[in-house]
Amino acid sequence: LRAMAAPDAASRATARDGRPLSKVLGEMAPSLDPRATLALKYYLRTARNALEQARVYRAEGDAPKQLYVLLLRAVSLVVETIPAHAKFGAKENAALLQTEYKRLRAQAVQVMAEIEALRPKIDAIGENELKARRERERRGAEARAKEESARRAAAESERRE
Repeated sequence: LRAMAAPDAASRATARDGRPLSKVLGEMAPSLDPRATLALKYYLRTARNALEQARVYRAEGDAPKQLYVLLLRAVSLVVETIPAHAKFGAKENAALLQTEYKRLRAQAVQVMAEIEALRPKIDAIGENELKARRERERRGAEARAKEESARRAAAESERRE
């Protein structure tokens, strides 16, 4: 479950190839393969921890991309990974499913609405970052062209002397 670590890469993610940032970040939150060898309680704990960490990011309010990825990962765990676990319907997990999973499922529904509300903000961040990157690249190209022109002018001046 190490794949659920803090989404530090999300802070460095940017919109690419004209794709919205929400799509790029969505690819950073893939579903986990529910291995039967790993107890269901660990997946439940990971989902619970992801939701708790998202609560912290939400409260701080300064890391919307990381929050978005955490929310996607938590929902993916609750909606896709946990129900696909081989022991999901086993009697030994009935108590966990009645309490913990039921609570996580209810939270996931709320989180899905939050993800949808965040998506336009995330895409706007991506567009702004893309514009800023293009502007930096344009200024860098202009500066290089100016330097090259000055170098050529200096070389031409030396040839004339």
